[in-house]
Parts: sequence; C-alpha cells; structure tokens
Amino acid sequence: MTCWDSYNLPEFRIGKNRTQPSPYITSQPLVGPLYVEQITDDIPVQWDVTITCDRVQASQFQAFLQVVDYSGAFQKSILTEFGFVEHEVRIVSGIPSPVQVSHGVWEYSFTIYALQLEQPDAVTCNPDLWLMYGSDASLIDLTANEFWPA
Repeated sequence: MTCWDSYNLPEFRIGKNRTQPSPYITSQPLVGPLYVEQITDDIPVQWDVTITCDRVQASQFQAFLQVVDYSGAFQKSILTEFGFVEHEVRIVSGIPSPVQVSHGVWEYSFTIYALQLEQPDAVTCNPDLWLMYGSDASLIDLTANEFWPA
C-alpha cells in the first residue's frame, strides 16, 4: 500500500472537527421512554483536508494521485487526540482541483475517509491517560494550572 510519507508532500491541514455518523438509531414511541437501537459497529470517519504545495510538490501530488488511482487507499499519519496515528485513508471527494494561492504556490482541498478512527492499544486501557496530557500541553496550560491562585 502506498504511504503518503514516502513522497515529498506537505502535511495535511485538517479542520478542528471530523465527521462520524452515529451507530445508533433512536425512536420516540407515543408512550414510554426513548428506544435506542444499535444499527452497526462500523463508524467511519471523514476529515476535510487542505494541503499547500510549491510547484514541485504539486507535480509530486499529481503523480501520487495517479499511483493511488485517484480514490485508492493509502497510509497517512493523522493528528488526533491520541497524537499522530497511522490510518488507512482514501480520497472521497473526487479529483482534487488546484487553486493557485500565489506565484508558484498551489492549494488542494479534499475529503479523506477512513473505515474507523484508529486508537492506540496502550491508550484504550491506560488508566493514567491524563499523564499523557502533560507531555503535549503548552507552557501556558501548565503555568495556568500549576501557578494560578486557587
């Protein structure tokens, strides 16, 4: 499988949210409590992505699209709440069209899709998850939490 990182391509600029459908359906009967039913175990995830390329990276991106056949799957490390996690993704918004931002700078916007949000095994069963926050927290967060008067 093709890996994004093996090409000289820029990192994704991903928005602040991702889209995931609900695995449950609810129905409100005329009388009684709300009825909740699980309809699937599969919870795919989508991200809206933008990349900014120079002229060389734009031509490499076009070559990359031909290698993955424009909608084929590829490996990409994506920043999530668990840090950078490797996902198998595919482009689902069609062929990305370039927008020229300035002289020699191109921008591509597209949507990627993964079958599920990958979670590291160590995170799902780690009771000390909050300790991981300290390694990724900014200096302002640490200062405000430790030295702010109570």
